[in-house]
Amino acid sequence: MDKAIETTTMPLQAMMALTKPRIVHMSLIVALGSMGLAMVHFNVSLHIKFVIHLIGLACLVGGASALNMVLEIDTDALMERTAGRPLPQGVLSQRQAWILGLALSVMGLGVLAAANILTFVLGVISLVTYVGIYTPMKRVSALSLIVGAVPGAMPAWMGYTMVAGHVDWLGFMLFLVLFFWQLPHFWAIGVYRGDEYRRAGLVIWDERSHFSQIRSCIFGGTLLTGALASQLVWVADMGLIPQALTIIAAIAFSLSAASGYFTETPKKWARRYFFSTLVFITVFYLLFFGALLFSWL
Repeated sequence: MDKAIETTTMPLQAMMALTKPRIVHMSLIVALGSMGLAMVHFNVSLHIKFVIHLIGLACLVGGASALNMVLEIDTDALMERTAGRPLPQGVLSQRQAWILGLALSVMGLGVLAAANILTFVLGVISLVTYVGIYTPMKRVSALSLIVGAVPGAMPAWMGYTMVAGHVDWLGFMLFLVLFFWQLPHFWAIGVYRGDEYRRAGLVIWDERSHFSQIRSCIFGGTLLTGALASQLVWVADMGLIPQALTIIAAIAFSLSAASGYFTETPKKWARRYFFSTLVFITVFYLLFFGALLFSWL
C-alpha cells in the first residue's frame, strides 16, 4: 500500500515542483499588493473575478517555469541548487513537462484575457521574453539578467492592470520597483553560487568582474530600488504611516547592502543580503494589501 501511494504521489509532487512554487508564491504576493493599491486608488470593491485572475497569473507563471526547466535540463543537472529538480532526476519526462508547461501557460493566458486585453498582452510578453529570450540568453551573456527582469517584474504590473485596465504612471512604477529589485537580488546569488553557474556554463557576470565591482553594483541597485519604492508610496498618496514604513524598510535594505563593504566573507554576506531582498520586497508589496484592508475598516 505504501508503495502504491508513493508511485501516485511522487509524480504529482514533481509536477508541483516543476512550476517553481516559490516563484509562483512571490508572484502572487506582488500581484496581490499591486491589485490592492489599484483597488484603493480607484475605489474598486473586492470581487471574486479578481481571485480568478490571480489564479490565471499563477498558472501562467507556473507554466513558464515548467517550460524553462525543460530548456535548462542539462544545466540544471550540473548545479547543486537545481540538480534535485524533477527532470534531472528523471521523475518526469520532458514530454510530460512540455505538456504541463504549455497547458498551464495557455490556461493562464485564457484567464488573463478574460480580465482585459492589456493584462493578456503583458502576459504574452512575459511568457515570450522569459522562455524564448531570457532562458537561452543565460548561456551567452550577462545581459540576460536585465532581459529576465522584464518578465520577473510583470506580475506587479499585471496585478495593477487587472483592476485598472489601462496603463498609467503608478502601474509602471510598480513594475520598475520590482524590475530594479531583481538586479541586486540575482547579483547576490551570483556571488555565493557563482562557481555553480560557471560549471553549468551560465553567464551571470563578466569573467573580468571583481567582487568590489559587483558589491558596488548591488549597493547602487539597492539604493535605486529603495528610492523608487519610497517615491511610489508618495505618488500613491498612501499617507504618513506607509510612507514612514517604506522609508525605514528602504534604509534597512540599504544598510544590508552597505555591509558588503566591510565583509571579509563575500559569500556569507551575499547570502544574508539575498534574504534581506526577499524580506524587503515582501513587506513592500504587502503594505499595499494592508492599505486595502485598512480602507475597509
